[in-house]
Formats: sequence, structure tokens, C-alpha cells
Amino acid sequence: MSPKDLINEIVEVKNRKKYKTTYIINQRIEEIEKSLKNFIDCKGNFANNEIIKYFPIGIVALIEAFTRNIIKNLIDHGKPYIDNIIKLEKKCDKLDFKIITEIQKKNITIGEFVSHVLSINNMENIISILSLLTNSDFFCEFKTFISDYDSDYLSDEIVSLKNNFNETLENINNTFKLRHIFCHESIPQDKVDVHLISKCFESSKIFILSLDTYIHYILYGPVEKSAREMYDKVIDEFNVIDNELKKVLTIIYDSDQDIYEKKLLLESIKIWEQYREQMATAITYQCRHGNLGIILSHECKTNITKHQIAALKEEFAVLFESPSDFSLI
Repeated sequence: MSPKDLINEIVEVKNRKKYKTTYIINQRIEEIEKSLKNFIDCKGNFANNEIIKYFPIGIVALIEAFTRNIIKNLIDHGKPYIDNIIKLEKKCDKLDFKIITEIQKKNITIGEFVSHVLSINNMENIISILSLLTNSDFFCEFKTFISDYDSDYLSDEIVSLKNNFNETLENINNTFKLRHIFCHESIPQDKVDVHLISKCFESSKIFILSLDTYIHYILYGPVEKSAREMYDKVIDEFNVIDNELKKVLTIIYDSDQDIYEKKLLLESIKIWEQYREQMATAITYQCRHGNLGIILSHECKTNITKHQIAALKEEFAVLFESPSDFSLI
């Protein structure tokens, strides 16, 4: 492939992405997870063993897209990672750095170029590339990071990886093997291991989300104390305002208001609580995994709850001696 054709191919791939890669990866994790749950019954049986063969293919595509994205982010971050890309030339015969002169003529970055031409076909390959790029024993450093990660701020994914590190990587290796088998061999439906495929997805999700945390750590350093304080603060603020709502509702329910009116209020509050959760989920969708998602979610629910308290105090003003403490604006 000529340098011009290769660059055009990269531009076409970039143009096909409607959203940022991080958003697309999170969305695909969600969709694969939903699909697995929809097809697997309570006994662990899959509704269609032919369809489930395609899950490892989708999971490997997800891992590859994620890996290319973190390679791109490392290189485009600058030194020291951009200085290490020369070490990757042996990893791919396409990696002729004379092509980089073509990059200036197109709207792509060096990171996009290098991540596109590298071959990513198993875990050993991924770890090798990241070790060269970071000039470290990446596997050892990543494992140490997971083992030493602050236990007060662990995501579910990091807890799982911390407790089952070797098993998680074994399942990811199996995912690549299954992808190869299902793409190149004709396997009878009764030979498909549904339970293994489910484990492969869970391990891949855990690996992606945990590695994303680690990459953020090596690029930007550890989470600052102020960020952790913010995490605690928004949760405390939500708990305070949610308790305030409960007090307001208790006053209304214990009053001599019409029983039917109070029944309708109770039903409407249940619906409102669902709305509050859905709004928080929608607003934090792109960063729902990790502490940032938790922070934004609780901030959203706190603001919605403040508005609900103000509305209730206005509607039942006769029950409250003082004006509303919360503005509707």
C-alpha cells in the first residue's frame, strides 16, 4: 500500500467515527452486556448458540479499538512516549517513518497513524507494544498499580481484577482464541461454551476499564486529594438533601391533607425517583464507569432533589412555617 493510500485509509476510519472513541467503547460495552443478558436465560443457557459465536468477535474488536486508542493517546501526549515510537518499527513492516511526512498533508496525528498500522492480535502483543511505548515492564507495572490501588476508591472492576488478575488475563487470551476459531473454523452449536464466552466478556470489560484508569494515572498522575474530597463531598451533599426530602414528605404524609391526594403524591414520588435516576444516568453516560461518573451523577441528583423540595414546599405551603430554602431557578 502506498503512503498516500495508507493515510487515506486512516482518514476514512477516523471519519466513520461519529463520536469520540471513548464514548463508542463505553457504548459497545453496554450493548454487548445487554445483548448477553437478553439471550442468556436463568439457567445459563443461550437462546441461540449460533449467534453467541459472534460475541468473541465483537469483544476482540472492542479490545483492539481500545488498545489503539490508548496507543494514540500516549503518543499524542508527547514526551517520553513519542520518543519511543522508533522502537515499534520492528513490530510492523508498514511502519516506515518516511510516511510521517504525509501526515502534515492530512488531518491526522502521529498517534492515529502509529496506532492504525500496528498489529494487535493477542494479549502478549498488546503488552509488548505498551512496554516498548512506555519503556517499562508494562505488565508488571500495571499489576503493581492494581495491587496498590487505594482501597477507599476502588471501582467494582478494579476490585475484581485485583482479586482475579491471572484468571482475567487468561479469559482475555481465550477471547482471542475463540475469535480465531469462530472466524476460521466451522464449529457445531453443541461445542459452544456459553459460560466461557460470558466470562470472556466480563474479563474483557474489567480489563478495559481498569487499564483505562491506569493509563490516566501514568499520563496525569495520581488522583489529587482535592478530587477525592470532592467525591466525598458530593455524596454527603446528596445524602443531606435526600434526607431533607424525606423529612418534607413525612410532614406531608402525617398531615391532615386529603388521603387521596396523599396517595397520588406517593405514586408520583415513585415515578419522580425513577426520573431522577434516569436523568443522572443520561447525563453521566460517557463517564459512567469510575469516580467521575459517580461525582456527576450525585451532583445531578442533588440539583433535581433541591427543585423537588422547593416545588413540594410551594405546593403545600400551609404546612411549612418558613419559605422554601431552595430556589426553583
